[in-house]
Amino acid sequence: MLWNKKEKALLIFITGLKEYVFESFDVSAFHYLLKPIEEKKSAEVFARAAAEAEKKGD
Repeated sequence: MLWNKKEKALLIFITGLKEYVFESFDVSAFHYLLKPIEEKKSAEVFARAAAEAEKKGD
């Protein structure tokens, strides 16, 4: 598991199940995308995730 290896990861859920959105906060998810996903929204989320990952990599 990533947690055991102390890896830095950003967790993005992509699912069609909206009933689990609040549980994603329990695992510190970066974002929760609900299907069907709009291209603009997914691009925005992944760009923000890439920027955040770069900040954490420094």
